[in-house]
Amino acid sequence: MLRRLLFTIPTAIAILAIVLYPKLSPTAETAEPIVRVHGRKNTVLFLTTEATGLSNVHLSAASALLEHYPDVEVHYASFPKLASRISRISAAAIASNPSAKPIQWHEIPGPTFLSEFEKHFGDVEGMIIGVGTTDWAKKMRDLVFSLAPWDAEDHWEMYTALTSLINDIDPAIVVLDNMLAPATDLAAHSDRRFLSLVPNGLLELIVAEQPRGAVAWKYPAAFSGYQFPLSWKQVAANVLLTIRLGYDLVNSPVLAAKRAFLVEKGIEKPIELTFVIKDVPVIASTFKEANFPMEFYPPYLKFCGHVAMSSISAADQDPEMVSWLAQRPTILINLGSLFAYNQRRAQAMADALATLLKETDFQVLWKFKKLGDYGDEVFAGIQKDIDSRRIRIETWLETEPAALLETGHIVLEVHHGGANTYHEAILAGVPQMILPLWFDLFNFANMAEYLGIGIWAGRSTTPEWVPETLVEGFRTALVGPSSVSLREKAQKLGEVARQYDGRKIAADEIARLAAIGKEATE
Repeated sequence: MLRRLLFTIPTAIAILAIVLYPKLSPTAETAEPIVRVHGRKNTVLFLTTEATGLSNVHLSAASALLEHYPDVEVHYASFPKLASRISRISAAAIASNPSAKPIQWHEIPGPTFLSEFEKHFGDVEGMIIGVGTTDWAKKMRDLVFSLAPWDAEDHWEMYTALTSLINDIDPAIVVLDNMLAPATDLAAHSDRRFLSLVPNGLLELIVAEQPRGAVAWKYPAAFSGYQFPLSWKQVAANVLLTIRLGYDLVNSPVLAAKRAFLVEKGIEKPIELTFVIKDVPVIASTFKEANFPMEFYPPYLKFCGHVAMSSISAADQDPEMVSWLAQRPTILINLGSLFAYNQRRAQAMADALATLLKETDFQVLWKFKKLGDYGDEVFAGIQKDIDSRRIRIETWLETEPAALLETGHIVLEVHHGGANTYHEAILAGVPQMILPLWFDLFNFANMAEYLGIGIWAGRSTTPEWVPETLVEGFRTALVGPSSVSLREKAQKLGEVARQYDGRKIAADEIARLAAIGKEATE
């Protein structure tokens, strides 16, 4: 009966609508391709947000450009938080290659990306969502906000400021962070040459381009919580969820109001509903084997593997930490730079660790930042392990997580499902236990399970944490035949990942495009 239902005419029309809805959207691109002009040869401008998870790949590529292509003039525009980091990266790259020119910093005016997120979400708990259609109105508000975080006036002011900046610098190529919405509008409408450098997985980038409407029936819909591949029982619900998502995005009154303002200002079709900008090539900080299998890979997309910052070894950064790691096989708990633990989550993780450490011989490095007003009573069950330093709690990891993974002493990384963390663990061949709490994090937890390199712990209770399901996740990842399989597959995929030099490949491609300046075309 279900099979017959799935292939009725209404369902076929619905699937077709999903494939076509970006083209039917008010922002759909129907004009002829823009004729792109060439700026100054060997001049590159990066335009990014200040968010670490988004900008890390751009910072890494900028650093690699200085090291490998000293003739390239690199400009970097973002919000004030990144200024000091740009200065450090520039100094380190010049120390490696004294003939390189320092990165030229430019501040983007207006409210910062992270300040807008704080205004919308409050604290990190405001970002957390569950799976399925529960709290659908909140999910849509959050998703619409994420596509265009700034109000229309600020968006326009940033758009005009970036236009002036590009005209002043006259770069041969502009490298984009696609979450900087005014810049992506500029890329869609300016006659300048742009390149997108993205940390995302393929599901966010090219799933809508897969043939036969696979976006609806083959791949789990956003925040559906469904595993890949979908079961027959899930296909109909997945199709309907995808339709609902597409419809609500296309018909969002919030986006419509922002678009109307920007159209009046002269942006013909602002705020596209896609990560991919027409006629703008994409460099993806990933590789095919680290993603769900896809049938079609568009010609504008180039894989380079993980674009990671060149890292000093953990032994050089912190020999004492490496000495501690070497004492026992270590679990690294690192839920990213944004995450903080409320009392309920802190208690659930501490209780799970208390059970785990009674059963096993592991030790734990736990990056822990508190959210809210509560005391150390949450650690009562593990206090003896904290006192003996079998559990080491750090508010910030002074040693870069990627360097910690490369020591070989980390046997499991527990994380939130961020793209950079996911790829760092793959590169090091370390199994993953993922606790996703919002949007695309669910995708990476799903991919880790599908590839057999990790697990989505507590899937059935997401986004809540329950000590029993956390313990079950730890046992699956660390003990018995399942853990052996995870390690073997993680190590095998790590070997594939290490065949890429993502940082160098990204720099090579940017430098190649920068060399096609006006001097090269005259």
